[in-house]
Order: sequence, then C-alpha cells, then structure tokens
Amino acid sequence: MKKEINFGNKNLQVNQKIMFRKNNYNDSNYDYYNSRKGISTLSKIICFFLPIIGFLVYASKRNKEPEAAKSAGEMAIAGFFFGIFLRLFWYAYTIR
Repeated sequence: MKKEINFGNKNLQVNQKIMFRKNNYNDSNYDYYNSRKGISTLSKIICFFLPIIGFLVYASKRNKEPEAAKSAGEMAIAGFFFGIFLRLFWYAYTIR
C-alpha cells in the first residue's frame, strides 16, 4: 500500500505498513527471531534446580513464546527427575 504525501512542491510515497510499525521492524523477521529465542542459560539453571519455577515459566509463556516455554518445561522435568534420583541415591547411601 503506497500513499502519496504532498509537502509543498515535493510528493513522497510512503509505505503505510512500515510507517506505523514500532521501530520500523519488518514483522516477519521480528516474529521469527522472537519465536526462535529460548530462555537464557541462567534461567535454564534456575528451572533445573527449582522445577516449580520452571513449571510456572512454562505455564506463563506457553502461548506467546512456545520455544521459551519448551526450554523451561524440559529443564523443569529434567530437574524433577534428577531430584528424585538424588533422593533415591541419598536414601541408598544412608542405609549402609
């Protein structure tokens, strides 16, 4: 959609899609990079050692940022099973 704007003796053609977008980003590239972005390494570590936080992050981001939600959920599940394994190992060690 092109629109002509008249400034005295100069006519400018402006693409309306870009004119009203925030920061003039192309939506297709902006969505691609945001959807491919997961959570940071520090957040993954927190989700691993505190699985309840990971499940909360998953629940809050599952619709808007599915890649970040998937990363948080995977780390929470891995941390949950690691905690169970650690407790079983500790129990077996203390029986001796």
